[in-house]
Amino acid sequence: MKTVLRIFESGLWLIGLFVLTWPAFGLTMGHFSAEDGGLFWSSLVGTIINVVIFYGNALYLMPRQLAKRKRKQYVLSLVIAFVLLTLLEITFDYLLLQTLGRPVAWYNGELIGMVLVFNFFFLFLSLGYGFFLIWLRDTQYQKELEREKLASELNFLRSQINPHFLFNTLNNLFAMSRKNGDYTTAEQLARLAGIMRYMLYETNADRVSLRKEMEYLQNYIELQQLRFQESDPITINCTWPEDDESLRIAPFLLIPFVENAFQYGISLTRPSAIALSCKVENGHLLFTLQNTIHKVNSKEVGGIGLQNATQRLKLIYPEKHQLEISTEENWYRVQLKVDCKN
Repeated sequence: MKTVLRIFESGLWLIGLFVLTWPAFGLTMGHFSAEDGGLFWSSLVGTIINVVIFYGNALYLMPRQLAKRKRKQYVLSLVIAFVLLTLLEITFDYLLLQTLGRPVAWYNGELIGMVLVFNFFFLFLSLGYGFFLIWLRDTQYQKELEREKLASELNFLRSQINPHFLFNTLNNLFAMSRKNGDYTTAEQLARLAGIMRYMLYETNADRVSLRKEMEYLQNYIELQQLRFQESDPITINCTWPEDDESLRIAPFLLIPFVENAFQYGISLTRPSAIALSCKVENGHLLFTLQNTIHKVNSKEVGGIGLQNATQRLKLIYPEKHQLEISTEENWYRVQLKVDCKN
């Protein structure tokens, strides 16, 4: 990308030089004319010096000094470089006019003024360009820091639990349940073991199988439903996509929305409902979640989990996702579309 940009910019410099100095246009600038070639040589050297001022300031001085808060050093370096380059260009133009038989005084105001106008113009352009590059670099750096922060938080959560102890305990409980004929409890323990296995061992990569992520959500919802009695006024409907091993997704991307639905959408005393739908269309995951809200202030629904999920989407799927969250009366709705092709 940088190479293409530099080629494009070089092309603009060359086009400008060509238009300015082509004899057919018959242009004149100050003491120089395109017809005798004087304008070409003056513009060529002037363009080279303008390029040095523009890129030297934007790509070298500003990133190495100004961006590192070495302001005094930057100003001194910029002034010295600007003065030396300007004197060099004025000297060349003076000698060129001598060669062309049109000598002028060294302190000729028109000659000096023309050089200063162009050099100051490109200096100001380079300041804008340099500040843009610094802003772009800082933005990318902040995104990388946020990405590393999220990854470190995820690793910290994993490291808080001793997986061997948990699995040994779950296996013992599973065996005891089957031995006592309590197959329902054994089944739920198997679901919990599946969740733990997925969280600790199968999510170390940047992307996981969409099928694995769906199984994780199903196990989570099944375990959540253990809290409810058949007489509770709670309705939970889920639609899952067909198995597709080719699609992959960032792990734990959807669970914050599901956790939020159970936290704010379920009441054991009032009618409650959660409707979840996952579909796959043309390599895109279409995730829709709707739940009732049982809070006085519906704006309070959500929290750090949803903020984290939203931030991860921006970092992992920039320009490749669409997220819409809306609240209507006592209903909370999440619609998410993610490009899972890459």
